[in-house]
Amino acid sequence: MKRGEKENFALNKIREFLFCGMLSIPNKWNGKTAFECSVDEFNNNYYNYINNKGNFYGLNNYDLIEILNAIRTAKENTNLSKFPDFLLENGFIEHFQITASKENRKGAAEKIDLAMFNNKIENEVNEFYTYCDETPSHNQIRSKEWVRDNLPEYSYENLKFSFISNFEKHLRSLEKYNGKKDLSVFLIENEEVNLEMYENKHIDTKKPNFVQQEHFIRYMLSRDKNMLNYIYNVKDKIKYIIYFYEENFEIIKVENIPDICKYLKNDYLIVPRSIIEIHKISNTSIRFNLRSEDEQN
Repeated sequence: MKRGEKENFALNKIREFLFCGMLSIPNKWNGKTAFECSVDEFNNNYYNYINNKGNFYGLNNYDLIEILNAIRTAKENTNLSKFPDFLLENGFIEHFQITASKENRKGAAEKIDLAMFNNKIENEVNEFYTYCDETPSHNQIRSKEWVRDNLPEYSYENLKFSFISNFEKHLRSLEKYNGKKDLSVFLIENEEVNLEMYENKHIDTKKPNFVQQEHFIRYMLSRDKNMLNYIYNVKDKIKYIIYFYEENFEIIKVENIPDICKYLKNDYLIVPRSIIEIHKISNTSIRFNLRSEDEQN
């Protein structure tokens, strides 16, 4: 993606989760969407514009309205090389990504490996498309697949390194920023599904087991007390964290992290998943006639 595209993609997906219905069409109330109404109209009727998406931690009703307004009204910074990514009337939203693979100046090992894989199969994919176009088959489904295995090493230690190094890099940019900072938001994106989390509850094996343990097939920031406490150290600089992943997001009010952690009675085991990726494309051809019945007779 070009600079600015991944930032807009992340914010627009969150807007879609919050304010849109089927086919990504914005919800309407009194004939207006959340992107068309005034601040007063939205504040008085916000619950009519939003979907039941997102998980919110440490927010009261005022906080919820504040961050919803920030998400719906944020404007892209036209100077793509400058901090922040999005401007608010009284603050900013800054986006960055994290990875559970090793990361260096060249980037994340996961992204580098995936780009190499896509480049490797690109010609074969195009050849398959050309073959299917030139030799249509009306009685079978043809397919081709490629397996991406031997993936980079994933670990929670890598994730912590990526999180902290990127977080502090953007904090340094924030310190140099002379714009408005009252409403300060970091939008942290994790597009990977290579770590999973298990709640570490004590189970007495001598008794019937009625204990339910939380299990997530991806990393969830809201359950990681170590990283939450790290973020809390900058409560005077960052007001909200938006943690975005493929199918949903979390919003955390930083100053209330101690109260959030009180509800996390247990720690969570964070372990890498065993992953093999299969990329598959399929093709079939369909006969159809554009002529009417009268034209055919």
